[in-house]
Amino acid sequence: MRAPPSRASGANSFTLVEVLVAISILSFMLLVMTHLTGMAQQLWGDQQNRIDNFTKARSMLDLIAGDLQRGIFRGDLPVFGSGAPAATPTATGDGSYYFTGTSFTNAFYTRRAGVSEGTNSVRDVSLVSYVLNSDKQGTDKIVLQRSDLAVPWSSPADISFQGDFTTLLQKATAREMAPGVVGFRLAFRRADGSLIDQSLYTGYNSANPVVTVDVGVAVIGNRSLALLTTQQIQSIQAALAAATLSNGIKATWDQQVLTTAFYSPYPKNLGNGLKTFERWVACPPF
Repeated sequence: MRAPPSRASGANSFTLVEVLVAISILSFMLLVMTHLTGMAQQLWGDQQNRIDNFTKARSMLDLIAGDLQRGIFRGDLPVFGSGAPAATPTATGDGSYYFTGTSFTNAFYTRRAGVSEGTNSVRDVSLVSYVLNSDKQGTDKIVLQRSDLAVPWSSPADISFQGDFTTLLQKATAREMAPGVVGFRLAFRRADGSLIDQSLYTGYNSANPVVTVDVGVAVIGNRSLALLTTQQIQSIQAALAAATLSNGIKATWDQQVLTTAFYSPYPKNLGNGLKTFERWVACPPF
């Protein structure tokens, strides 16, 4: 009778139990690797959102701050007003007058480079305005637009009132700055430290002038922006615009609007994709 084959003669074969154990270990390793890959992709996406946020916010805040720092805040020019000026201008205390528009707008005059030499020196100034609006491609995506209009300044000593902002801004050229800016707001810090929301600004106050402008922006990274519908973007914009200003623009948005309950109807990664920023810009008293 032939003896059964020994274990040594089948050294290259595996039992069913060994194969199942090996498959189980391999499956577990693949599962772990898949999970780690997913986490890495999520982390990469979050970092891309942060990069988009900071890039958009910094470029927008730098541009707006530059315009404000070059702003022309004079008593005989309207600042952050719209419509025709008031029939009776407000005296500034230094012999000039301040014209208050009938309503607020994010528009003001800025200096521009370029002075032609001669007896009749002429410098162009620009009427600049910022506004959140639908893009020009007709997709109803909300973008921050910067409008500007060159206005001749015929005398370095005096700029006469150039007309109401409503008429001038119709001639201005609007340029889209960046998609995903869903919040834009201004606030004014007066000499006594009080903060005024843009909707409550009523013009020059010689006893308590504005000395600092607070610029706030809320931006959504491109990765999160692609997951939102037009209606959702508009809903976010409306919620930010309706918040009652309390301790600052960013603090107001973060405390009153961007709460846990706010994010529930939106994609779960929107919390990492939507960020708020603000910057204080010191200005000559106006």
